[in-house]
Amino acid sequence: MRRSDFWLKLCMGFVFAAIVIYIAYSFYDAKKDPLYTTLATNVALEDSVSTAGWAVRDETVLESDGGYVYVNTDDGIKVGAGQAVATQYMSSHALSRAKELYELQLEAAALQNIHISGRGDVMENVRKYAYAIGSGDLSNMEAVSFNLESAVFNTTTYTDEERHNELERVNERISVLEANSAEDTVDIVAPLGGVFSSALDGFEDVTIEDVKGLPLEKLRSLFGQERQVKKAAIGKLVTNVKWYYVTVMSPDDARKLTEAGSKGKVTMRFSKTWSGEVQAKVVDIGPEQNGRCTVILSCDTNLVDTLAIREMSAEVLFNSVEGIRVPMEAVHLDENGDSYVFIFAGLQAQKAYVDIIGENDDYYIVDEDKSELRLGTEIIVKGEGLYEGKVIR
Repeated sequence: MRRSDFWLKLCMGFVFAAIVIYIAYSFYDAKKDPLYTTLATNVALEDSVSTAGWAVRDETVLESDGGYVYVNTDDGIKVGAGQAVATQYMSSHALSRAKELYELQLEAAALQNIHISGRGDVMENVRKYAYAIGSGDLSNMEAVSFNLESAVFNTTTYTDEERHNELERVNERISVLEANSAEDTVDIVAPLGGVFSSALDGFEDVTIEDVKGLPLEKLRSLFGQERQVKKAAIGKLVTNVKWYYVTVMSPDDARKLTEAGSKGKVTMRFSKTWSGEVQAKVVDIGPEQNGRCTVILSCDTNLVDTLAIREMSAEVLFNSVEGIRVPMEAVHLDENGDSYVFIFAGLQAQKAYVDIIGENDDYYIVDEDKSELRLGTEIIVKGEGLYEGKVIR
C-alpha cells in the first residue's frame, strides 16, 4: 500500500507561509518604524588658532678681539660666570702650537693605556666608542677614536721602563708648549651665567621691554628688517630661562586667549621649525589696530630646544574637550531638564543619563566619568515610540 505524504506537504506549506509573512511584516515594520543606531566612540575637540611670531629672550652676545677662535662649548650647555666658552689664538703660530699640544695630549693618554706587552685594553676602548655612538655624545669622539686606534693598531713593544721614559718625554714637551701658549693664547669667558648658543641673527639686543606696547606696524617693521651679525661675535648667552613668544591675532581670538589664560596656562603647539608643546602664560594683549592685536606669551620650559629659532609658527589652544561622541538627534530631556539617551540593553531600550561638556556641528561631547554611557555601547539615534523597557526587535 502506498503511503500518502499529503499532510507532510500541508505542514511544510504552512511553515513556508509563516516565514514569508514574518519577513514581510518585519520589512513593513522597519519601514514604518525605522531604527537607527551608532556606537559610542571617543572624540577630542579643540578650539585653537594658527599663528606666526617671534621668540624674544634675554641674550648677551660674546665677542673676540680678533685672531683665530675655537669655540669649545656646545650649543645648549649651561655655563657659569667666568667659565671659558672659547679659546682665542692671536696668531697662526699659536694655532699650530695648539694643534701639536692637542695631539701630544692624546699621545700621552694612549701611552698611559698601553700595557707592558704593547697592547691597550681593546675591549674597553670598543665599549667607550660604542657608547659614544649609541648615546649621540660626540663631544669627545676624536679622543675616543684615537685611543681605539692606538689599542688596535699599535705594534710598538715597550718595556715598563721604556713606556715610562716615552711618557715623560711627551709630558715635558706638553709643559713647554703650555708655557709658551700663555703669551698668545687666551680664554674667552662668560661674563655671567647662562645657556650658550652659537646661533646669531642680529636680534639679540631686542628685549621684551622693547616689544611691550609697540604699535603693530612698528613690531612688524622691527622683525621684518634684516640685521647684520657682528664679525667679532662668536655666540651668545641666554641669561634667563624664561622666554617670550610675540605674535598677532584677531580681537575675537585675543578674547578667547584672555578667557583661557584666566584659568591658567595655555598650550602652544609647534610643528615647523621645532616640534613640541609648551605651556605658556599670557603676559600682554595690546589694543586692536586694523583688526589685529599684539599678543605676548611667556614660557619657562624648552629653552634649549628653541635656542636657535627666532621666527616661529605655533598653534595656540584656547580649549580642549575629550569625551564620548553622541549625535544630537539621540539626546532627550526628561521632566527635570536632564539629558539622556536610549541604549540597547539586551533586547530592550534603556535610558542612560549623560553629562554634556561640549558640542560640534551635529554631535555632543559627553563626560564618560559623569555619565551612565560607556564607550562601545550601542546608542539608539532614532526610533518611534521609544520608552524605558521597550522591546526592540
